[in-house]
Amino acid sequence: MYRRISELFRDSLEINSHGIIIKADDVGPLRYNNSWFRFIEDYQAMGIKISVGLISQPLLQNSEMLQFLSSINHDLVEIWSHGFDHKCPEFKGHDFTYQMDHVLKGLYIIYKKLRILTRTFGAPCNATDKTTIDVLSQLHGIRTWFLEDPAFRQTPQSINILRRTFEC
Repeated sequence: MYRRISELFRDSLEINSHGIIIKADDVGPLRYNNSWFRFIEDYQAMGIKISVGLISQPLLQNSEMLQFLSSINHDLVEIWSHGFDHKCPEFKGHDFTYQMDHVLKGLYIIYKKLRILTRTFGAPCNATDKTTIDVLSQLHGIRTWFLEDPAFRQTPQSINILRRTFEC
């Protein structure tokens, strides 16, 4: 699917005159390595910036992904925190302490393993609630939040994620 999307972008847009955001979730689990390697390499080769959400816990056991992510061009690939364990819902419906713990563990692993201070956060399944906003409000280093609920649009750091799927 991603190859067909990238061909559409390459063939139909002048990349230098249009802004697009390609947000891709769920980097981390070993079973997806080859797909992620191709996805990231293809967009880097085209010079298109992408944003990928990293599930941090699987990174602890996935040395191949760790090595790959350490070698990519971070001017073209933003790595953002997509939670710690990706259990849906990892955040929505949980108390403040649980949510803060999972956000911090995710950020810590990304920093410890990749030396990246992540500025963006998106919850697994885009499932957030008021408590998630309270947690993220305490973390001044997180500047962009991907949120599902339109009620949170007034939050300056948030980007509302519409539930839309592009299928090829």
